Amino acid sequence: MARIRCVGSHAFERHGGEETLMKFTSVASCAVLLLAATTGQLASAQGQDQTLRAPATPLVVHDPYFSIWSMSDHLTGGPTRHWTGTRQALNGLVRVDAKTYRYLGDTNREIPALEETHREITPTRTIMNLQSPEIELKLTFLTPAFPDDLAVMARPVTYLTWDVKSRDGATHNIALYLDADGNLAVNHPNEEVTWSRAEIQGLHLLRVGSSRQAMLQDWGDNVRIKDATGMVEAMTIRTIRLRSANGTLHIFPYSEAQVIHNHTKVFSSYLFEIVVNYECDLDRALAVMAEVGE
Repeated sequence: MARIRCVGSHAFERHGGEETLMKFTSVASCAVLLLAATTGQLASAQGQDQTLRAPATPLVVHDPYFSIWSMSDHLTGGPTRHWTGTRQALNGLVRVDAKTYRYLGDTNREIPALEETHREITPTRTIMNLQSPEIELKLTFLTPAFPDDLAVMARPVTYLTWDVKSRDGATHNIALYLDADGNLAVNHPNEEVTWSRAEIQGLHLLRVGSSRQAMLQDWGDNVRIKDATGMVEAMTIRTIRLRSANGTLHIFPYSEAQVIHNHTKVFSSYLFEIVVNYECDLDRALAVMAEVGE
């Protein structure tokens, strides 16, 4: 292999014991040659099987409260969860003629699962391909986080689309099923939820929510904030932000702040223990301490 070294706008190419001077119009030209010299090695490395797996797959990722992930190797390998690890189950079934398969979740493990063949994660979409001997199912979870359209970005919505095609060339009757556990709407599994059904402009809607969603409070949201102390960094109409001594930022709603202890507002104190000799002048010692304290 030829070795090339760059000096200013010149390069020296060595073949065996001889060195040949080559002049370039710019150092950039030399960089191109160096890149070409390593192309074979890069191509060899890229040719190796380097399958990467994300530690978790985003499905619904609108905000920190409404955030559902698949934390298993396959969509059917376990329940979907909130990013904190709390179980927030989505379950999906597809019926092909008279046979039923699972494509999402693990609630009905007695039902066979589709084979997952492809997974792709982009900034706004997660795409999965699954298959059975009869069909191929493509799932797309789309969260429209488009910074050039803030009105769309602010929608608390993730879109799920299904694309089904035949694999065996035959015509099949397909039925799709999806359910969402009520735990998506509450902080703890024992909290009461309420649900309703509606139709708006031809859309069939199902709603589930906490039965105790108080005004300007985070009841039912995934708060999970315990006791915290620190310096107040910000206060909004709903939350308080505390920065602890170790740098941790705690964010919790006013509804969780029962009592606030302010150690620095107007008055503060510190207890010192000072040892003095029995034979010393106590008045003088007190005077010195008062002077130092001022």
